[in-house]
Amino acid sequence: ATDPVKSRASDPTRVRPPWRMEEVSEVLDAATSSRDMDAFLHVMLHTGMRPGEALALRWEDVDLQARRLRVTGTLKEERRFLPDGQTVVRLVRNEPKTASSRRPLPISDALFEALERHLMHRSVLQMTEGPGWQDSGYVFTTSRGTPISMSNHRRKFKKFLQEIDVRYIRLHD
Repeated sequence: ATDPVKSRASDPTRVRPPWRMEEVSEVLDAATSSRDMDAFLHVMLHTGMRPGEALALRWEDVDLQARRLRVTGTLKEERRFLPDGQTVVRLVRNEPKTASSRRPLPISDALFEALERHLMHRSVLQMTEGPGWQDSGYVFTTSRGTPISMSNHRRKFKKFLQEIDVRYIRLHD
């Protein structure tokens, strides 16, 4: 489980200090061998995108030739409670938080290489899944091609950091 930012409104936030440069380097080096974290962490750390913006990134927003990507939306979880008490989570793509959040960003050399690796992994997944592959158009997807929920990605992120023994910070930190 992830730590809440606050337990009560009167509590101070639990924002953690950002990683030092050594930690960033260690995380990005380790991420290159992680299909789930490689391109995602490179996008987050090289562009400063918010997690919801990164998960909402579509291939149509990425121009590898021009080495630019555009922030055009956010992906968030919408929870609905059913009469029997079960919860249904649906992913919803929204407009960015503010007009200035809709922005172009440059693709660095390291990010370009991470996105190329990601495209290769994606091609393998498509071939492996065959007719089960669902092309959602999103850059970051499940192994079946569907968008990734923030809560699932957060769990993978936390597990990844534990495996490489780097202190946990929230994706927003």
